[in-house]
Amino acid sequence: MRNWLILRYPVIPVLLVLAAVSAITLPWYPFVHSDEVWLASLTRTMVEERSLAATEEFFALTPRYPHAIKSLYHLIQMPFLAMDFSHVAARLPSALAGLASVWFLYLVVAALTRRRVVAALIALAFGLDPQHLYISHLARQEALILAIMLAAIAVVTRRAGGARGGRDKSVLVAGTLLGVSIFIHPNAFVTTAAVTPWVVFAISGSGVSSAGRRWRRAPGVMLHFLGPIVVAAGIAVAASFMMDGEFLRHYASFGDAVGVSDNWYRRWFRFRSFFSKLAAQNAGTYYLPPVASRMWYALVLGVGAATTGCIDRRVAHRFTAVWATLASGAGVAVALFIIGKYSPPSAVFFLPTVYLLAGLLAGWSVDQMHHSTPTRPRWKSAQWLPTAFHTGAWRVTAGALLIVTIALPLVDALREVPRWYQPSGAPGRYSAYVARVAEAVTPEESNKPPGNVLANLNAGFAFYGDSLPGDRLRVYRDFGALPRGDDTALQRFLAVENVEYVVLPRDELEIIYRMRPVWNDVYGNPSRFYPQLQEIIAERGTLVARFPAPVYGMRLVRYLDAGGASTHAEPAGGPVVEVYRLDR
Repeated sequence: MRNWLILRYPVIPVLLVLAAVSAITLPWYPFVHSDEVWLASLTRTMVEERSLAATEEFFALTPRYPHAIKSLYHLIQMPFLAMDFSHVAARLPSALAGLASVWFLYLVVAALTRRRVVAALIALAFGLDPQHLYISHLARQEALILAIMLAAIAVVTRRAGGARGGRDKSVLVAGTLLGVSIFIHPNAFVTTAAVTPWVVFAISGSGVSSAGRRWRRAPGVMLHFLGPIVVAAGIAVAASFMMDGEFLRHYASFGDAVGVSDNWYRRWFRFRSFFSKLAAQNAGTYYLPPVASRMWYALVLGVGAATTGCIDRRVAHRFTAVWATLASGAGVAVALFIIGKYSPPSAVFFLPTVYLLAGLLAGWSVDQMHHSTPTRPRWKSAQWLPTAFHTGAWRVTAGALLIVTIALPLVDALREVPRWYQPSGAPGRYSAYVARVAEAVTPEESNKPPGNVLANLNAGFAFYGDSLPGDRLRVYRDFGALPRGDDTALQRFLAVENVEYVVLPRDELEIIYRMRPVWNDVYGNPSRFYPQLQEIIAERGTLVARFPAPVYGMRLVRYLDAGGASTHAEPAGGPVVEVYRLDR
C-alpha cells in the first residue's frame, strides 16, 4: 500500500524532504531583511488599530498613505504573528506558499508530460533551487504570488484538452486566483502576463477540430480569464480610495520614487542592469542567490525545447506547450519592463520557465524511449542506425536532463546555504542581535517614561511587549525626508521624537558616507545627517553597549561578514553595533 502510494503520488516524499529542509534553514537563510520587519510591523499595527488603513508607526517624516493592494497579505500574516512576533513566524506564510508552489509545478509538469516521476524530480529540483529557497524564506509577498501563478497555470493546463465547459471554468478559476492576488501585491500584473500564454495554450488545445471555430471562441475564453482580474482591480482601487481620497496621486508619487515614471531609454538601461546584477550577485541591501548557471541552462533549454518541438510533429500538444512556456517567461520580462520597477525578489517569477522547459524535454525523451518507433534524426547519415540505438540514446538524454536539472540547483544550494548558517547564540544569529538591542535599550526601573530608540529597521522584531513596545522605534530610513540645507533638522527630529537611545551601525554609515552618492538610496544623502549625528553623540551620548554584529550591523550585502559569505567585509573581524544613550 505504501509503495503504491509513493508510485501514485511521487511528489509526496519530495514535499516531505523540502519541508524538512525549510524547517531547518528557515530561521537563518537568508538573513532577515528590513522589508520583512517592515511588513510584519505594519501587520501588528493594523491589528492594534483594528484597521487595514493603518500605516507604519516607525515613520515620523516619510509620508505614508494606506491602500488595499496588499491588505490580503497582512490578513494572512496576522494569525502567524499572533502566535509569536518573530521573523520565523513572519516567514511561515512564505514557507507554506513555497511548498504549495512545488506542488503546483508538479501538477503542471505531470499534466503536460503524463510522467509523474519525471514531474516529481523536476519539482524536487525547483524546490531545492536557492532562488526558490530564498523567496520561500522571505517574509514578503513574492512566494504567495508565485504559488498563485503556478496554481493558475496548473488549473489551465489540466483542462486544456477538455470540453468547452470545463475549459471555460478552469480559465475562470485561473482569472479569479490572479484577481485575488491583486490584494497581495501589485506584481499580480506580472503573473497575469505569465499565465496569459497558457490561456492561449488552452484555447489551442480545446479539442475543437476546426481551427476557425476554436479561435472564434477565443474572445469568450479571454473574457472568462480577464473579467475577474478587471473586477478585482476595480474593487482594489475603490477600497484604496475609501482609505485615501487621493490614492492615485499618492501611489503615483511612490512609483516615481522607484523609477516607474522613467523614460524608456533609462528603463531599458535599468532592465539590463537588473539581469547583470542578478547573474553577478552584485547586491545592494537584498541578498542575491546564485542564478547564473540556471540563466545559461534556461537559454540552452529554450533552444533545445523549441528545436525538439519542431522535430516532434506528432506531438502538437507538447509543441504548443513549449511555446507557451517560452512566452510565459517573455511575458514576465515584458511586464517588469512596462512597470519599470526591478525588485530583486521579483526575479523568482522567471524560475518556473527553466523547470517547465526541463520537464517538457525530459518527458518527451522518456516518451521517445518507450515509443515503439521513436523519432529518428532527420539527417540521412544517422537514418541507418537501428531502433535500439535511438531508444538507448533517448534513455541517456532523459537521464542526463534530469541529472543536470537536479544537480545545478543542488550544487549551488550546498555551496551557498551553509555559508549563512550561524550557530544558536552566535553574534551573527538574528535572535542574538535583537536580544542584544533589546537589552541595551530597555531602561532600568525609573519614574521617568522611557524615550524612543533610533535604530535600523532590521532590529524591529526586538520591539514588542510592554517593556519595549513597537511605537518606541524610529528608523534611519526616515532621514531621506529630512529637509535640505537645514543643519538643525536632525537635532529637531531627535527632540520632537523624544529619542533617548541611538543604535549606531557605525561601520555601515561610515561606508555610506565615504562612498556617497553610491549608497544614497539607502537612507538618503548621508551628508545631511551623519556628521550632525556624530556631533550629537560626542556632545550628549553615553556608550551603554557595544557588540559584534557580523550580519546585521551592515545592510550592504557585499560588506557584511557571515562566515566567509562576503569577501569585502569591513572592518576586519566584521561590523560592530554601538548603542548610545542621549542626555535629555
